[in-house]
Amino acid sequence: MFSHVMVGASDIERAKRFYDAVLGVLGAGEPIR
Repeated sequence: MFSHVMVGASDIERAKRFYDAVLGVLGAGEPIR
């Protein structure tokens, strides 16, 4: 079981769109920033 995962990205906006879509499919909301 993972408590957190850290992933790097060079294109932050593209990564945000990708992870927002993936997390939405998984039923997870947007993280608190």
